[in-house]
Amino acid sequence: MKKTIASLVLFFSFISFSQSVDTNFQLGINGFNSTSEIRKTIIQPDGKILILGNYLNYNGLGNFGKLMRLNSNGTFDAIFMNNLGTGFDRADHIELLPDGKILVSESSECIPYLNGAAVHHLVRLNPDGTFDNTFNLNFTGTNYQNTYKNQTFHPNGKIYVIHKTNKLIRLNSNGTTDTSFAPRTIDHIGSFPNFPNVFFIKIDPNGKLLIGGQINTYDNNTTNNLIRINEDGTLDNTFNLPFSCSGNNQYVYSLDFIENSKILVTARIPSNSGTVIGTVLRLNSDWSIDNTFNYFEASSTKFLLRTVVQPDNKILVSGYNTSTTNGNTCYFKRLNSDGSYSDFNVSGVFSLNNTNNSNVDTYISEMFYLADGKILVTGNFNYCQGQQKRKIVRLNNQTLSIDEFDKVNIRSYPNPVNDILQFECKEKILKVEVYDYEGRILSSNSISENKINLSDLKTGNYILKLYTEKGIMNTKIMKE
Repeated sequence: MKKTIASLVLFFSFISFSQSVDTNFQLGINGFNSTSEIRKTIIQPDGKILILGNYLNYNGLGNFGKLMRLNSNGTFDAIFMNNLGTGFDRADHIELLPDGKILVSESSECIPYLNGAAVHHLVRLNPDGTFDNTFNLNFTGTNYQNTYKNQTFHPNGKIYVIHKTNKLIRLNSNGTTDTSFAPRTIDHIGSFPNFPNVFFIKIDPNGKLLIGGQINTYDNNTTNNLIRINEDGTLDNTFNLPFSCSGNNQYVYSLDFIENSKILVTARIPSNSGTVIGTVLRLNSDWSIDNTFNYFEASSTKFLLRTVVQPDNKILVSGYNTSTTNGNTCYFKRLNSDGSYSDFNVSGVFSLNNTNNSNVDTYISEMFYLADGKILVTGNFNYCQGQQKRKIVRLNNQTLSIDEFDKVNIRSYPNPVNDILQFECKEKILKVEVYDYEGRILSSNSISENKINLSDLKTGNYILKLYTEKGIMNTKIMKE
């Protein structure tokens, strides 16, 4: 591949920003239809967009079932969808694996179908959408239904799964049961009789599992709604949640590791007055509360679903507000790094109908800060800023005014890069942080001689945040 030298012109010290609809995101004439619903989105390293939802009817091309994939510019990924055929009629969760394959699970007792053929409740697809017949499940247990709620891939090559029998089980990478792992009972609270209401399974930097949702017992131990599990499945009794979250209507919905080994959490927890409120919490690396962070808008009407930290440390927060008159309305704001209100509020511009008084059960399920600074938003909405943008939209980040700026020329090469990336600039680069396309920090490196070794990165696109003696700048690179 031919190497290029990328010249970057960067501006900083901006006063404010606005978010306009990116018309270059090409969803065709109609995009998704009004009854489609996007529940989970994954942006692949190559920028393609995996979508899990209900009644996914795209641009009048027909009903694609529960799973589909778009190209990075919003166009239909015809090769993937042709391989998928008529798709899944049932699916609840997807997980992108390090090798590009895709795990798809289904939690109901009904038999799922893929392209018209009955399949297991946990299947694996190849990166091109074809069925991976090398993935062979052999789990059997009491009340054998083989339905699955949630799963995650561990760096040790194992797959941890919540099974129909309210068990945490472990599979080998080929789908067979790991017989060295004793299944562990996990139970729930609330109105979900068939499963513990598990919203996520995450792997922490030490290889332990973090399981969040509505959980009241694990292995016959009473727990909070966020628990930490050792790699062998035993409960980590050294883990103490620093806030109360165990009653009905309380939950931990999302958790993300961010820079400086801190953790962002969205949850519904009791306030000092006892009212259950939706809030964002930031925790220190030892899991204590970070008291320098105070979310400015915690309230009983908020159900917060997702946070994303931008390279400038500002925080996107999404979810929905409840209302007794007009149903749920979208919630989407950007915070400063201390939790205070930042520079935009687009909560009022997403709706199911193009009127202000008919926002019924709208929500934003996920958002992504992209390598070019744009923001991808998915959820249950039909309009954005008065324009018909059903279920998915990409927003620009436009500069409105500049107090003062310095213009810095930086050259980075080679790009694409295989291992060593060199920088040429007038200012010394003190530190480089590497982010993926979902805004997750992957590494933070102090550097010398204005170069960095990126050989450990997988092939794909990444955001680099450069700390210089004169300011902080962002750029993107391609790893080959």
